[in-house]
Amino acid sequence: MRKILSKISGLRIKRGLSRGKMAGAIGVNTSTYTKMEKGIYLISLSRLNQIAEVLEVKSDALLDNVDPEMDYLDEQYHLTQNRLEHVNQQIIAEQSKLINLYEKLK
Repeated sequence: MRKILSKISGLRIKRGLSRGKMAGAIGVNTSTYTKMEKGIYLISLSRLNQIAEVLEVKSDALLDNVDPEMDYLDEQYHLTQNRLEHVNQQIIAEQSKLINLYEKLK
C-alpha cells in the first residue's frame, strides 16, 4: 500500500496539485484526502480510479510496479507527433503557395 500512496503523492506533486485541489477534484475534504494519502484511511477502488483520472494515469499503473509517468509521457509524445505532422503539412502548403506566386512573377 505504501508504494501506491507514494506514487499518488509523487504524481500529485509533479502535477503541481495541492492536497486541497486533489480533494476537491475527487469530492472529499482536504482532511479526508490527506488521511487517504497518508494511509490512515483506505482508498476504495472507485476512489483510486478518480485519483488516477485526476493525475492523468491509468489506475492499474498505480497498482503495478510500472512507472505511471510512462503512460502520460507516451500520450504526450503521440500528441506532439500529431501536432508536428499538422505543422509540417501547413508548411508544405505555404511553400506550395509561395512557389506558385514565384512562378506567376516570372
